[in-house]
Amino acid sequence: MRSSLFLACLAVAVAVPSSALSSTLQKYLCFYNGKFTNKQFLEQNPDSGATKVETRVTSVYLNNISQNPFTYVEQSDNGELVLAELGEVTEGPNERIEVTTYNLTNYIGKKLGEIEINDFRNLTRDQLHGNPGCGGSLQLVDDSRFEGDLPDCRHISSSGLRRDYTASLTCDTIIVGIPRGAAETAPNGEMTLKLEGAKFPLPDGSSCTCGNTSS
Repeated sequence: MRSSLFLACLAVAVAVPSSALSSTLQKYLCFYNGKFTNKQFLEQNPDSGATKVETRVTSVYLNNISQNPFTYVEQSDNGELVLAELGEVTEGPNERIEVTTYNLTNYIGKKLGEIEINDFRNLTRDQLHGNPGCGGSLQLVDDSRFEGDLPDCRHISSSGLRRDYTASLTCDTIIVGIPRGAAETAPNGEMTLKLEGAKFPLPDGSSCTCGNTSS
């Protein structure tokens, strides 16, 4: 999960049996799911100067594009929607999750949670735009968390340089390492986002059961 942006945008959700997903993919789509904020930290540290971040993540199947699941992420910084992003999720060797990132640009003027899935029901792969080779990679560790990198694929220099956020995901917490030059600010360059409210349903309509706020 990264911080200076997060995603928003979907297409029609196609019911695919959860058995079609490996246990690693199911766990990832449950962990990286819900509304996460640093509200708790800001309440406890009102003078920290940290950016107020809210991130909303759900998952969908976009049958016009791929049989793989997608994450849909959107993020607001200090109340302004700064990121909308789709991520095509696949599983690599040794329980490693690979995410191919596609940035969305139709969120200008929108607020967190205002973009509807049905707005993208006819989305096709030709309409997705990303930077080749720019994607995230996270490793399942001890069956309890994912750790890895999530690059900022929106801002890549002509020489190919980009900012990479480090991420640690559990069922109810996302810990993000903020790279130099990022829009967010956080003490010691690290931001902790906690799950707020219930998890969203998985693409097949089933519920995530991890975490004490899950439904």
